Amino acid sequence: MKVECKKTIELSETEIFGFCESFGNTFVGHHKSPEYFRNEYLNTVLGYSFHVLLKNEKGTIVGGYSAIPILYEINGKKKLFACAADLMIEEQYRNDVGNLLSIIQQMNRFLAENDVVYFYGFPNDVSYKINVSLIRMRDIASLYTYILPMRVGDVKPFLKPLNPISRLFCKTLLWLSRFDNDRTVIEHKICKVRPEFDATRYKWFAPGQYVRYENGNVKAVWKISGFENVKACFLLEVFPYSKSNFNEVVREMVKREKKRTGLFIYVGYLPTAPCSMLKLPHKIQPKNFHFVGKVIDKKNFIDADFVNVFDWDVNLSSYDLL
Repeated sequence: MKVECKKTIELSETEIFGFCESFGNTFVGHHKSPEYFRNEYLNTVLGYSFHVLLKNEKGTIVGGYSAIPILYEINGKKKLFACAADLMIEEQYRNDVGNLLSIIQQMNRFLAENDVVYFYGFPNDVSYKINVSLIRMRDIASLYTYILPMRVGDVKPFLKPLNPISRLFCKTLLWLSRFDNDRTVIEHKICKVRPEFDATRYKWFAPGQYVRYENGNVKAVWKISGFENVKACFLLEVFPYSKSNFNEVVREMVKREKKRTGLFIYVGYLPTAPCSMLKLPHKIQPKNFHFVGKVIDKKNFIDADFVNVFDWDVNLSSYDLL
């Protein structure tokens, strides 16, 4: 087995195709095309991402690990972070734990050599234990899911008879949100650097599917997508965040998209729950959104600099789910 570290711009067409093929072999039922691969990994602040490739004796890619560089500001200073993506090893190569350890070790080294100070990710339930035990990432938080079920039948078909009630309830919430007009902007200790983030993030995957909203200083992005076999409209971010701004965006989003879907979702960690959406307790969330990370630049930073989730501007825009 051979492990290679390469930037996206250093990959050959054969390697890009091989990476995508290995992705499909690892995550059965999921597909990543070379076009999606390029959209995701070339549209970054550096113009490329970081990849660790696991190759077998024939030189075929059978696993890998990727990291997307994102420029963050921490305590007023711009620093390079990286978001974990596409950790994969095909089934027949998983028995040798050395393969996984080699990928992890090489990624740590590769990021350090390229001045990345912090490496974070949002693993699913299956890979969460690997991230904490083997990759040595620290648990920061489980993000909350906020929903507005205009048509509750879109969540579960057997609930369709309750659609008139859920519609009336949600319309009432939206009406009340007009009085929930606290304009206090929440400042975060760790936040994405704009406009670099805006110029690259929404070119990932299928760029035409993102809807941008802007009104004065308020900016937002949402996208309609399938999730756990349910079609929903996901609010990726509202910037800058205040309860008033968030409520304004939700009302506009519902107005524009209510004919296409009856379910509206935001995933993040809001300091105060706005009136326009309902905050679900973790125990009834349809999916756990684990937020983990590790310090790469240990000379200048420690774990305590990053483990308070309230310090972070974190939501669906922060990684590669949508």
